[in-house]
Amino acid sequence: MTVSMGNQKGLTLLEVLVALSILALIMMGLMFVVGSSSKAITMSKDRDRATTLASTFLELLGTTAYDDLVEFNNVITSDPVGTFPTNPQFFDICERWRNEIETILSQDAFGTVLVETNTPVSGRTRVTVFVFWERGGIQHSANLVEVR
Repeated sequence: MTVSMGNQKGLTLLEVLVALSILALIMMGLMFVVGSSSKAITMSKDRDRATTLASTFLELLGTTAYDDLVEFNNVITSDPVGTFPTNPQFFDICERWRNEIETILSQDAFGTVLVETNTPVSGRTRVTVFVFWERGGIQHSANLVEVR
């Protein structure tokens, strides 16, 4: 007795295995794309937060007299004792900024300020605010520059 395969309907085991293998490859590719997208979204959120923190500090400096801006030169929020201004009002501005950075980004995040007088032209002051943070073992930074 011979059985003819031509009249059989349905899938063979081999066809099912090939289809499942192709489906598994497609799913792995999609998982990679989702993982990469998630990482990019996290990085974008961190950069947005850091830029907002830098902008916040520049706004806090907006109430500071032009001649007092140099008090904030070389402020490093990770070293308040050695770099914060001695004036209590200015110290409080820096302390508030330090707390915001550590709360919003991470305990290891910090900010720095560079104040350059007579730059870019005489009679002007350039204030550059940097925010640094670490994510996944990689150091990241964002900065904003304002000229007064």
